[in-house]
Amino acid sequence: MAVLPIWKLGGQSGNRQGQFLIEKYGTEHFAWTGIINYRENKPLMYFYLLYALIPPAIPFAVYYLVRPNYDTYYYCIVFNIRTGEPQLVNYNNYRKRDGRDLIDSSVYDSFWQMKRKPKEKE
Repeated sequence: MAVLPIWKLGGQSGNRQGQFLIEKYGTEHFAWTGIINYRENKPLMYFYLLYALIPPAIPFAVYYLVRPNYDTYYYCIVFNIRTGEPQLVNYNNYRKRDGRDLIDSSVYDSFWQMKRKPKEKE
C-alpha cells in the first residue's frame, strides 16, 4: 500500500503532481481519513493482586482481567493541494471497539465540519 505524501504536493516540488490532481478531480482540496482500532495491553498484575486482598472485589478483578480493552482512533485531514496546508484537522480517540455507529457518527461529524462555514475571527 502506497501512502500519498499530500503535504509535499504544494510549493515548487510537487507542482505538477498537485496540478494533475486538481485537473483530474476538479477541486483543490483533498481529504485523507482513516480509522485505527487496536487492543490495549493489560496493566501490571500488581493491580489485580491488590484486588485479591479485598475479597468482595474479586469478581470485579476477574471481569477486568478477562475483558479486553480496545481503543479506536479516527482522523480526517483536509488539505489544500495548491498550498499544501491543512484546511481542516479532525481527530478523536474513543476508548471502545469500533462499531458501525461509531464510524458513521465520526464520518458524519467530519462532513458536517467540512460543510459548515468557518467561524469568523474576532
